[in-house]
Amino acid sequence: MTRRSKNNEIELGSDSFLDIVANIVGILIILIVLAGVRVSQAPVLLEIQSEATVDPVLEVVQLEPEPPAALSEEVPPQIVSVDPEPEEQPETGPPEELIRRSKLLEEELARLAQAKNKNIETMNLLADRGNQQEKQFAQEQQALNALVETTRPIQSQNERARLQLEKSKGDLLNQQIQLQRIKQEKPSVQNVKHQLTPVSKTVSGEEWHFRIEHNRVAFVPLKELVGRLKEQIDRRKGWVVKFGRQYGVVGPVQGFQMEFVVERQKLSVVDELRNGRGVMKIGVSQWKIEPTEELDSETAEEALLPGSQFHRRLHRIKPNETVTFWVYPDSFETYRKLQQYAYRLGLTVAARPLPHGVPIAGSPNGSRSAGQ
Repeated sequence: MTRRSKNNEIELGSDSFLDIVANIVGILIILIVLAGVRVSQAPVLLEIQSEATVDPVLEVVQLEPEPPAALSEEVPPQIVSVDPEPEEQPETGPPEELIRRSKLLEEELARLAQAKNKNIETMNLLADRGNQQEKQFAQEQQALNALVETTRPIQSQNERARLQLEKSKGDLLNQQIQLQRIKQEKPSVQNVKHQLTPVSKTVSGEEWHFRIEHNRVAFVPLKELVGRLKEQIDRRKGWVVKFGRQYGVVGPVQGFQMEFVVERQKLSVVDELRNGRGVMKIGVSQWKIEPTEELDSETAEEALLPGSQFHRRLHRIKPNETVTFWVYPDSFETYRKLQQYAYRLGLTVAARPLPHGVPIAGSPNGSRSAGQ
């Protein structure tokens, strides 16, 4: 409402100003016309010389006698010529009516100029009010935008709560339907096979390692990787002696590679007594095994089939050797199936659970597997 009234006031002021300008232009045109009429009615003064000559007026002036001189002489009278005075011409001026109209027009012009100044002041005042109202409107708009931004997270939170409530209602309805269905059905009896947990013991013999992840099993060629590790240490032991530490990689072998760290190690008291102080000991401080893209793995169903890699490897293991499974959290069901099959073959089984993303690793300070 405020903006609309302001625009009306400004439009009325503009019309008044245009009327004043039009009146001033009209008055100027009238003044120009009156000036032209005045010029056309003014008398024309012509300088006319009469052919007849006017005799000058002679005036006899009696001069006072000078003091007597040695010889007195009479001074003859002097004749002075006087020009005739010019005739006064009557003054011609503008008519009184024209003067009166001119004064009226000047007064009208002064009044219009005063009205014009007053209208200009009014327009400036309205413009200032308009600017103030615009600033106030901008401030109110800014405050409104800030309020909207403040309430937007609340609206989003309410919308999420509403969606969560609808989802909870749907879940509750499904659970009620499922509960009614369970009440109507007869409970099924399931036979649970119980198996006594065998006593575990630390593995002392040779181990065969398998890795189970994503419910797929693969053989880990740890012996072959360790053999290549020893060959590389023999080739670079001079480097280790000089710098004290070396990082290396061997493989891939059957889809696995080994990363290792070799360091100079301190001799124990027994080693110093046995070999002397000049002997240096080099050993593997840590190692880890990572799969490569060439890894070939099998599911539990494929692994238990005759002729599979797991089947062939398992039947080569001797009774005094141990099968070690490195198991990730997503593959415990597959591990149980393979464990039962190894038990049926009379083999000792050891399990080493691994968190997601943690590779198979070892060090001299690590623990040995516990088989059952």
